Amino acid sequence: MRGVFLNLVSLNSMKKIVLIVSIVMAALCVAEPMDVERFFSNPEASQFRISPDGRYVAGLIPYEGYMNVVVFDLETRTPRMLSGQKTDVTSMFWVSNDRIFYEINQGEATLSNRRTVGSIFGVDADGNNHKVMVKSLMERNQSFGEKVKGVIYVLHAFPSEPEHVLVSRNDRRSDYPDLYLMHIRSGKLKKVSNNPGYVTNYFVDEKTGKVLGGLWWEDTESRKAAVYAVDYRDESDLKGEWRKLMDIPDIMEAPGFVGLSEDGSVFYFSRNNEGGFKSLYSIDLRSDELKETLVLDDPEYDIDTDYPLLGLKSKRVVGVRYERDKPVNHYLDATYAKFAKMIDEAIPNAHNTVIDTDALGNRVVIESISDKKSPEHFLLDLKAGTMEPLGEVFPKLKGVYFPDQMPVKYQARDGRSIHGYLYLPEGYQPGKPVPMIVNPHGGPWARDTWGVRWWYDIEPLFLVSRGFAVLKVNFRSSTGYGDDHYRSSFKKWDDVMNDIYDGVKWAIDKGYADPEKVGIMGASFGGYATMTAVAKQPDMFSFGVNFFGVVDVPEQIKTYYDWDRDLAADAWKERVGDPSVPEEKSKLDEWSSINYLDQIKVPLFLYHGLADTLVDIGQTRKLVSGLKKLDWKEGKDYVLTYDTDEGHGAYNASKRIELYRQLDNFLKPWAPVWQSGQ
Repeated sequence: MRGVFLNLVSLNSMKKIVLIVSIVMAALCVAEPMDVERFFSNPEASQFRISPDGRYVAGLIPYEGYMNVVVFDLETRTPRMLSGQKTDVTSMFWVSNDRIFYEINQGEATLSNRRTVGSIFGVDADGNNHKVMVKSLMERNQSFGEKVKGVIYVLHAFPSEPEHVLVSRNDRRSDYPDLYLMHIRSGKLKKVSNNPGYVTNYFVDEKTGKVLGGLWWEDTESRKAAVYAVDYRDESDLKGEWRKLMDIPDIMEAPGFVGLSEDGSVFYFSRNNEGGFKSLYSIDLRSDELKETLVLDDPEYDIDTDYPLLGLKSKRVVGVRYERDKPVNHYLDATYAKFAKMIDEAIPNAHNTVIDTDALGNRVVIESISDKKSPEHFLLDLKAGTMEPLGEVFPKLKGVYFPDQMPVKYQARDGRSIHGYLYLPEGYQPGKPVPMIVNPHGGPWARDTWGVRWWYDIEPLFLVSRGFAVLKVNFRSSTGYGDDHYRSSFKKWDDVMNDIYDGVKWAIDKGYADPEKVGIMGASFGGYATMTAVAKQPDMFSFGVNFFGVVDVPEQIKTYYDWDRDLAADAWKERVGDPSVPEEKSKLDEWSSINYLDQIKVPLFLYHGLADTLVDIGQTRKLVSGLKKLDWKEGKDYVLTYDTDEGHGAYNASKRIELYRQLDNFLKPWAPVWQSGQ
């Protein structure tokens, strides 16, 4: 297997060119094993995508401290920096053989990037015609006033018109966008069709770029909706005829769109089966009956529709990837199953997925993840019969101890089965408990998954390197374990917290955790759980780490309304509780740690970004004010970091490294590595 590397500093001095990973970056890997920078630096090679003609591979690499787009010419073996932004590029996609669109910090506003967040830029593979194709939300607000119109979403490249992409734009009605073709260089729009009614979301065929159908809000006064499909007369027809496939009583419970079969005759989607688990279904579009047929289900896990597996040439559905305790690729086609087995034999001990191909299916990009290594990408050339590495996402992790991410399951106090993951430090000996940190995920309507995929998956490696065991818990409300597990948390956050406490007790009973040295650490809902735990179970935990967590639930719901996010506020009222209902307000107050600060007995580490648009900075300010009233001393009883620029996260690499250095120092009194003098 021949390596393909990229060094932006001195290409001529290298006999082998390694794509996306520079020698300068690799040289930094000699840092001390305990250095926080090794764990929390930016990725060094990610999001590889191949051009439709197979000539170029593009990826994101750090450039002057920020993730930027680099394209590599596979014919000449030369790279080119394309974007040169002073803020992180977060995603990119090819819109033609020689042009890329990329997005700036999509969905993560900070004070310094608010003018560019959500912007879409276009640039040619030779670096020419670099321009803004879609303005940021702030720029659009300035142009259209308080009611945001002119919002453009790029839906897909359009193979039949290679100089255009299909986009939606909401000029006429803000909630129901129309369809346009956008010229990929000039940005000029020409309308394809008006919204056929009340379509809120379009779904696009990966092969043709045409709209397959959409989610139609049938009754705007309620939440009734329907799924519609579009029938086309021929390839030249761009509008088609819309017809209803199924009714949906509640738009919040809409099925997941997966895509078309390779011949285009079958439409795949996901909805709950009779047992309450999301399952894969199909509808034969050639039949007038539109009968739903069960294709795939799992008795313990939801079939996730976020990752359809596409045919190499057809770009249509040949399988689905979903999350069990470990991810599973299930192929509907035996030929592709054999192909996947060949890839697994070539890249053993990992979960391997084809994430991109050229138009002819000759060149294939493979993503390989594991709990034992940094994510890697490979370029498979089927025509030449070769496979070569494109690059590792986190090469600085070489030499870092990767613990087994052990899937675990235990019984909560009411008998419910709770899944999670346990990480044990290097040298752990059975029967000899070690300090442990329980790490509840955010959401709470989300879940932890297996494998190192992004920098937040490295956090357990960092904690393990300090000698801690780490327990992740997919408590009730976590997605992926069926409708009952998800809904069993509604207005029952006591039960959610009990799942976390019961996980700690399980780890102690099994001999993994030292009961005198258990901490809790989390972000967002995990931060909420941290504060609730140290207030309600002060004798169970030795310390708490709260990243931008909610401490006053009624206030958070009110904030959503203040921010004109009525759907988010309504969802919280439905799933958590309604502050306008006295008995529910009483529960929300009981679940708010701000009312129980006097019960906290352990040190706290607090972090929040001032530009957070999901959990208001007022939550942490209110917490700090309450602690000060109880005579808590900053630097002694708690550590506080406000980031004047960050939003809901720690996205700037240099600031993230500094944040975790502060956390490292905070954890020293309980960390075995520091206690042993290593």
